Amino acid sequence: MLNNSKIAKGFLAAALTASLLIPSAAFANTEEEAGYSTENSRRPAFTKAREIKNRVREAGKNGRDDLLKLVEQYSPEDLDEWNEVFKEQREVKDELKELKGEIKETKGEKRED
Repeated sequence: MLNNSKIAKGFLAAALTASLLIPSAAFANTEEEAGYSTENSRRPAFTKAREIKNRVREAGKNGRDDLLKLVEQYSPEDLDEWNEVFKEQREVKDELKELKGEIKETKGEKRED
């Protein structure tokens, strides 16, 4: 009787192991199938965020151009005002970048202390 229980326990362990490994092997993706390169697979979230940021930046440039075309078509007298607003927006973005750099420098100085 003891001999049969060992066989039953071994069979049960093998069945449980197979029930976990077979579906995993069937649905496992390789890097090539998933579309990741070895460089991108290290930090896929950061790579994806960078791609989204670039797409948004390009869409913003195109959107600005499209908006200026519409203003030029329907309200040419306001075109100069719109150009000034976009110029001011660029200046504010540049100021924010400078402030961000200064904040990074002060944080670096605090870490050194």
